[in-house]
Amino acid sequence: MRHTADGCLPPEVLQQAGLQLLQALAAPVQLLKSPGWQAGSREATFGVFESSQQLYALRAAAEGAAAAGSSFASVQEGHLTALAAAHPEAYTALIDCCMRSNQLAAHDMFAAAQLLAPALTAVLSCQTLLANTAAVAGLASALTSLAKRAVQFTRAAARMQQEQQAAARPEATSAAAAAAAAAAYFPAAVPKIVDVLFKLPDMRNTAALVGSSSSSSNTSSSSSSSRNQVCASAVLLAVVLARSIVQLADAMEAAGPQLLFDSLAARPAFNVQWARTCLTACMMACSW
Repeated sequence: MRHTADGCLPPEVLQQAGLQLLQALAAPVQLLKSPGWQAGSREATFGVFESSQQLYALRAAAEGAAAAGSSFASVQEGHLTALAAAHPEAYTALIDCCMRSNQLAAHDMFAAAQLLAPALTAVLSCQTLLANTAAVAGLASALTSLAKRAVQFTRAAARMQQEQQAAARPEATSAAAAAAAAAAYFPAAVPKIVDVLFKLPDMRNTAALVGSSSSSSNTSSSSSSSRNQVCASAVLLAVVLARSIVQLADAMEAAGPQLLFDSLAARPAFNVQWARTCLTACMMACSW
């Protein structure tokens, strides 16, 4: 398959085969979660396959693998937004599957939030997508799964601190040590995850869409049904977002301010994408 100079798939390929790409990336993750998959086969597959890599494969296909040493923020995000808008159900289903995987690690969470953000923006800014019950339900499920995993990792970090008060702070001198640091100091990622996902401009756009839909002069039954669905979807997503924020806030409060301070001071690294030079063997990470 042809690649562009930046390493991503050409826009026309994403447009024509975006659905197949998303389904192909989700298929192995769904297979591992299938009750019919034999336990022995699942354990053997775990040794050679990490479901979280599907997230980075999606970003590489849509945006390209960044050159080593470059800023991940410089990578264009237009392709991901277009892909999420064109196939919202498949897009959110892939992220939801990865969120529910037992293989997902703390250092993968920020990348997952970054990848879910385009879907959230696409749905909240489009009446057609808000009227699509499958798209809204898929987005709500993915948001719920991401918030649930973030809460789990926050609580796990608090337990680790309680159990290892006398242990030395993990230093990110290797991939394993970096992963351990991300798990131990996961609260450092929570404010960034909130910033990425819960954007006021998106909420304002949705409010404007709902307002324009409610004031429409078209009184046909089909139009009225569509307007009602748009309003219902906006309310549902608002509730899901609010609940997610409350859950994260409760988890952070339970973890305590000292853990947040220690986590920010530790500056743990969280994976964001593949580096161009070595792909799966090398991850670009960010820290704050």
